[in-house]
Amino acid sequence: MFSYDTIFIQQLLAKDHKAFSTFYLETVDVFFRYAQSHYNLPRADTEDIIATFYAKLRENLQKYDNTYPFESYIRTIFKNMLKDYFKKHKLTGFSSLSREEDGIQFDENLEDKTISIKDLLETSVTYEHIQIVLQDMPAEYKDIIHRKFIEWKNYETIAKLLQTTQENIRQKVSRIIKKLKKTLESLSEESA
Repeated sequence: MFSYDTIFIQQLLAKDHKAFSTFYLETVDVFFRYAQSHYNLPRADTEDIIATFYAKLRENLQKYDNTYPFESYIRTIFKNMLKDYFKKHKLTGFSSLSREEDGIQFDENLEDKTISIKDLLETSVTYEHIQIVLQDMPAEYKDIIHRKFIEWKNYETIAKLLQTTQENIRQKVSRIIKKLKKTLESLSEESA
């Protein structure tokens, strides 16, 4: 998502207004798109969550432990804001989005090199179709999709951030693309 050097992080911790403004401008769209693409919340609610997130982040920056990755710290605060929203509005979804996968066959773990994102997106799909598919995916998969195709992170970076192997990330991306392709094909056939 973003990577900042130690000096910039120290400026944020010292509540430097210029550093915080820079941080805000570089990250606000990423957090907004994340909330919208993962949870399909009303725009006004997403804007409220984002505003509260930055206020809470600014208050809690001094609690940051530099032995913990800065990006993970920020993501944790943001995800806690989303959890609070779901609890407050008594919505199902956030906890059900983090369910564990079961019953995955070994052959489903193999990366399918025949599926191309470009080919997938050139079909006649709409944003609503993609939202339908993403809605049924576990939170971990949504997170991987966000990092890979919105933040354009490579497998190595995603694996480090999620503390897993590159191969594990490749397999999950392949699985996600297969599911996305299959669902989008059936949705586009229904709308034709």
